[in-house]
Amino acid sequence: MNRYKQFDRQIVFIDESGFAHDMPRRFGYAPIGKRCFGTQDWNAKGRTNVIGALLNFCLLTVSLVSPEFCHCDG
Repeated sequence: MNRYKQFDRQIVFIDESGFAHDMPRRFGYAPIGKRCFGTQDWNAKGRTNVIGALLNFCLLTVSLVSPEFCHCDG
């Protein structure tokens, strides 16, 4: 990285994370003494990936990628 900095090259940091649409919630919150209620969409399928990039400690971009909309072999 120092060599890139010597030549005045910009360094972009990229990270990826993802979540399943049908991932069950194991915990919830409710007022003390009240029961925690919620709903679950059991028809949800798939996964969404989030890709973000930082340039000079500033958010450069965030992209949401759903595999069902990608035309790829994976």
